[in-house]
Amino acid sequence: MNNYLKITIFSLALQSFALHAAVLANSDTTDQKQVATFKLEKIVIKGGGRLSDVAIVALMSFREGDDISKADEASIVKELYESQKFKSVKVSLNKNILNINVEENAIINNFIFKGNKVVKEKELFDVVGVKIRSVSTRSTKGAIVSNLINYYKVRGFYGIKIKTKEIKLSNNRIDYSFTIDEGGTSTIKSITFSGNKYYNDGDLRDVVLSKEDAWYRFLSDDDIFNKGRLQADKQFLINFYKNRGFVDFEVKGVKSTLTKDQKDFHIKFIVNEGNRYKLGKLKILGSKPGMNMKRLNDLLSGGDKHGYYYAKGLQSVVVNLSRELSKQDFAFTEVSPKLKRSVNSEGESVMNIDFALVKGRRVFVEKIIIRNNTRTLDKVIRRELELVEGDAFNPALIRQSEQNIRGLMFFSNVQTSFIKGSSENRVIVYIDVAEQTTGSLSFGAGFSNASGIGFKISASEDNFLGKGQQANIKLERIDDDLTLDFGFTEPQFLGRDLLASVVVKKVEYDKLSTQKYKAKELVLSGGFSYDMNEKWSRSLSARIRSYDMYNVEEGAVASVIAEAGQSTGYDLVHGLYYSDLDDAINPKSGQKFSIVNSFNALGSKYKNNVVNVNAKYFYPVNENIVFTFNASGTKIFGYNLLRVADRLYLNSDYIRGFDKVGTMDSVTSTLLGGATRITANAELDFPIGLPESMGVKGSFFVGVAILSDTPKVASSVKMVGENKLRSSAGIGIKWQSPIGAMRFDLIKVLSKADTDTTRTFQFTVGFGF
Repeated sequence: MNNYLKITIFSLALQSFALHAAVLANSDTTDQKQVATFKLEKIVIKGGGRLSDVAIVALMSFREGDDISKADEASIVKELYESQKFKSVKVSLNKNILNINVEENAIINNFIFKGNKVVKEKELFDVVGVKIRSVSTRSTKGAIVSNLINYYKVRGFYGIKIKTKEIKLSNNRIDYSFTIDEGGTSTIKSITFSGNKYYNDGDLRDVVLSKEDAWYRFLSDDDIFNKGRLQADKQFLINFYKNRGFVDFEVKGVKSTLTKDQKDFHIKFIVNEGNRYKLGKLKILGSKPGMNMKRLNDLLSGGDKHGYYYAKGLQSVVVNLSRELSKQDFAFTEVSPKLKRSVNSEGESVMNIDFALVKGRRVFVEKIIIRNNTRTLDKVIRRELELVEGDAFNPALIRQSEQNIRGLMFFSNVQTSFIKGSSENRVIVYIDVAEQTTGSLSFGAGFSNASGIGFKISASEDNFLGKGQQANIKLERIDDDLTLDFGFTEPQFLGRDLLASVVVKKVEYDKLSTQKYKAKELVLSGGFSYDMNEKWSRSLSARIRSYDMYNVEEGAVASVIAEAGQSTGYDLVHGLYYSDLDDAINPKSGQKFSIVNSFNALGSKYKNNVVNVNAKYFYPVNENIVFTFNASGTKIFGYNLLRVADRLYLNSDYIRGFDKVGTMDSVTSTLLGGATRITANAELDFPIGLPESMGVKGSFFVGVAILSDTPKVASSVKMVGENKLRSSAGIGIKWQSPIGAMRFDLIKVLSKADTDTTRTFQFTVGFGF
């Protein structure tokens, strides 16, 4: 490198260094100017309206006398904006004087809704999420529109469009005007499933809450698309499969796609059924000295349904074992079910379950706090708990407690949670509930060509005064009889698992067309009932009755004429009941049985004893076909005189196809009744090709009945039709319609008495709302 080039490079380097030094010097000077601080002597505020100067200063971090710099202007602007009080903020620091110019946000004066037809204005006011006379901020309008759109979508209006307008008023007030184009509801055009092999799409459509659009759903919104409902549908599918042996079942996804016209939806559930498991051997592992293993092993039942693994039954087994362990002073022992998959000799998947008894930590329940029960008393909720303060903490019993509270039907939601208490071995349990309406008012009417027009009006409250008590009043007309009754029930009498009830009833009987008399009866009854265990229950009650027969017409039989007038007496009734039905409302399997004994002493002449036995059995032939058998027997004995009103009779309620049935006076055609009645009915319900959700089923049925032991009558009375076996068979259609239950039957009478009045077609139509 020559000397000239070296000199040139050295010169450039010196110039670059000098320039860099000058820049740094200038930067240091600028920073010194920006960080220069002043003693704040005065704050000048302009533009304030509702807020005073003092209130505005309170929103900032700086006060007169504080040190302040030019760099603090941005932080003051940020603080004032974050208070959400101002629409605009300008801040400038002139040496030691801080100037603040603000424009306050407007106050919301009102909301104006236009174009809404389906959703009422009151609902929209509840939905906006912002109160009148609150401050309108930059995000207010967007939040309101979002809330409105989300609410409409929950109602099925996915084509909703909203235009907004701000109307400025005096005194910095504002009205928000919303013009709504509801666009109509979005319905579900199809529901399909992918991955299902054991159950077809039709079976699964009956499981989910969402339903396909159909004409017969005019009183329901189940066919309106609701994205939130799809989550519940997934859980219903999981419960359905896991209660039928499909332990590994999962919903892998749910797709909802718009139709071509962008108005409605197609829904597709993607599932994986997995194997179906038979329930194998159940064993208890980890027994400890002092445990009564026989009692524990006796509780290893109910975990299967028709031989298959049953998730709900398994949960009951765990809870029952946990309860028994607590009784045996092993409260800190937890029950942990271990699922063991295997294959039997026939190639079937089998689920064996080991219930491991695991020694848990010695953790106690320090406190149970119930929240948000604004109406229901704490004690009503606490009596459903499997644990109390001081007990050993047991997760299985906590879960069962939550289920018990849900079972009250007083709350739309129940959530339990827990945190550490005052020490490591103590837990505080929180129970959060959401109250719901527990009262109801119902109207119903019906017509049967066997018994004519009937109606019922009732009002009930299931959580009276928040005490968990039930109160109801009912007016009902059946045939020509009119009944008014009032009932009151205390489910936990004297704080025990004892249900106490009182009923006052008045009945007007009109038997002019059949027995030529009228009567009225006033009944006061009270009693107790209790559960002996999960399947057996018992009741004991007493009744006082005042009976008055009047308006006895000419031509009435001698027994009716002899009973005319008033009589008063009492009844004592004892009942024993058994049930292991899979569903109390719509059973498909299981049986129920009852035997009721009563001692009646109405006046000095009319004393008798009654035994009534009733048994019902349900057997599912498959998922859609159910066989039902019902048998009953009633016997009245120990009487000298038996009132006409206390005697037994037969009609279409006991055997289809028969109207005026039983022993009668051949001259006056007056029914004389009997003291023994035996009935039996068998029925097979089956699908007829329509979706199960329509509630339409076909049925084959056959029934037999006999009425005998007619009390002695005057020698002048000639009895006919006594001890005759009645039987019938037929086919029918049952429809659980949106307006009530309906039934239509074609009947073939197989055997009867010559005096019986029968029919080949019978229907019952019910209406309720």
